[in-house]
Amino acid sequence: MRDNEAIISASEDGRAYTVATLLKDPRVNPSTRDNEAIIRASEKGHVNVIIELMKDPRVNPSARMNLALYKARSSQFYTVEKQLLKDIRVRSLLMITDPNYTDADWSSESSNDNVSSRTDSINNNNNNNNTTSNKRKISDADYNCGSSKRPHP
Repeated sequence: MRDNEAIISASEDGRAYTVATLLKDPRVNPSTRDNEAIIRASEKGHVNVIIELMKDPRVNPSARMNLALYKARSSQFYTVEKQLLKDIRVRSLLMITDPNYTDADWSSESSNDNVSSRTDSINNNNNNNNTTSNKRKISDADYNCGSSKRPHP
């Protein structure tokens, strides 16, 4: 595969073990195509892939104006959002682009787990509106680093 397609494809498919193996090869650039690998993993909710990618200093999770964060949020993958917010570049850019966000929000999120309280709030709003979401809540247990299988919706 050319242009680092292997790491992009493995990231999108949630194959954390494959991503970790590819990152050991100096020819592989996980930040190719303006950090496409972390963006696709975020969009699909693959938190273990995000963790592996963020270990590599070449990966910038705030690339394309925090697109990975916004993809995770729009798909309601709050464990991915929480992982991305651990990077200062993501939080710094968020403080610039979102006037309602402060770094104090991050410290309260990490200590009080506001991410899950936001999920509860969204679930309550959905119940109040008599709408049901067909999105399955994804947990870290759904991802097995040694397996290439994705969880079924």
